[in-house]
Amino acid sequence: MPAFLTSKHLIIIFLSILSLTFLIYQFKKSNANNEQKIIVNNEFDKIVKNYFKKTDNQKLKKCMDLFKKLRYPNQSLIIRPPPAKPPADMMDDFTMNGKMPITKYLYINEAYSDSNSDNKTAITETILKKFNDQLKKVREKQPLNYGDKVLNEMMHSYADKIKDKLVVVIGTQVPWIEAISYEIGASFITTLDYNRKRYILSNIKWVHVNDFLEEQIENKRIEQFDIAASFSSIEHTGLGRYGDPLSPYGDVDAVKQVHCILKPGGLFFLSLPASHDGSSRIEYNAHRIYGKARLDLLFKDWKLLETKRDSSGIHSIFVLQKL
Repeated sequence: MPAFLTSKHLIIIFLSILSLTFLIYQFKKSNANNEQKIIVNNEFDKIVKNYFKKTDNQKLKKCMDLFKKLRYPNQSLIIRPPPAKPPADMMDDFTMNGKMPITKYLYINEAYSDSNSDNKTAITETILKKFNDQLKKVREKQPLNYGDKVLNEMMHSYADKIKDKLVVVIGTQVPWIEAISYEIGASFITTLDYNRKRYILSNIKWVHVNDFLEEQIENKRIEQFDIAASFSSIEHTGLGRYGDPLSPYGDVDAVKQVHCILKPGGLFFLSLPASHDGSSRIEYNAHRIYGKARLDLLFKDWKLLETKRDSSGIHSIFVLQKL
């Protein structure tokens, strides 16, 4: 043994080698654990991605099935002129087995000549003056359609959610909701209804419901709008008044359709005739009047943010957020 290497030195060298060996072992073990963690994380990511992919596919299929049902209904349910009473075999469904009784017969026939979507050349120009008249009322906070001022106020209170966004209006005869959306600064406005009109303005488009459904089905498209609005329209759906197919749950399907075309977290301004005592009923074939039983059915998969009565006191205006 060299003179300069004492027993103490040898012990130190031995301990150093032992420590280094332990550190190398720990380093390798740590790398193996990290690799294992990466594998586990990758597997978890795959499971999560597959889950959401499966969920998205289920959502797409559900919406496509609904669109096809609405676009290609049983032709025997399209009756023109519409019947004065519901078919006997559909009565229980229309009345929710007594939870939404028919309390009055108020027959109206307003079936559009092009409501079956066959005549795609039947297009009416929307006069720019009519739109500007509505826009002036919006700016001056005057009563709009149905004598209402409340929807204008409510939509303006959500202006930060509407500005520079895509808006769809469900069912309208006067472009007052379009005027509200335009004034707030929506980037583009689409109107869906059972007739055909053309706007002069470049960022507003009127689309027949059936044409829209055909496009959605062909392109397998859902969730393209940020905001939806409908005032006193959906309560008529399925009663045949406008030449639409008889459907006891036509209003429910209409709300589901809006759910399909809204982006996650999107807002739906929905106005419906609402009872003051919480009861639900039908005045056939004019409209439904909503209470708790029917609203619970309608609001499934939505979060209710706000409710107000319109200026007339006849309608309730609901602000819903898509869940």
